[in-house]
Amino acid sequence: MEFFDLWLLSEWVSNEATEIYEAMEKCEGMTPNLGTLVSVLPACSHVGALRKGMTIHGRAIQVGLELDVFVGTCLTDMCAKCGRLEEAMFLIDQVPRRSSCPWNAIIAGLGVHGHREKALRLFEEMQQEGVRPDSVTFISITLCLQPLRISLSWSQVLSTYEVEIWHGATSETLVLHGGLARSSWTLE
Repeated sequence: MEFFDLWLLSEWVSNEATEIYEAMEKCEGMTPNLGTLVSVLPACSHVGALRKGMTIHGRAIQVGLELDVFVGTCLTDMCAKCGRLEEAMFLIDQVPRRSSCPWNAIIAGLGVHGHREKALRLFEEMQQEGVRPDSVTFISITLCLQPLRISLSWSQVLSTYEVEIWHGATSETLVLHGGLARSSWTLE
């Protein structure tokens, strides 16, 4: 299957997910649960359906799940991807941030929309709060560093956190966007 075909397939799946959610909402007595919300919100993010996602956010508030870390992370990610960074920052302050997932959502969103310095400040705040970065965090931070021409000792950072580089694309991203020499660190 070609890349374009995969893109069309993912677009279709996302649209299908939001349509199924809407059909479920029309059924009397059905209430969305955690699994439903964390499935449909990324679909809204993928297709840029902010209005639909905000309606789902309202429903999450009605059923008392808006402060759940998974729902909150999905909402933060959706707002950030759709360019609603103020809402994303508000949401990230509402959810528990003991794992890297909510942090990754806001750091990536800020970086993608050109707010790299703010993303780096949040990365520092994340570490100060005792949350360990993961490979997703490092990809987002690396993408923020390159345009700013900031260099870090990535071999030291990677060994400090013992980050598992689990995918070839991850190492390529660090090398290409971070301006690293492959000899500066090893992958096993």
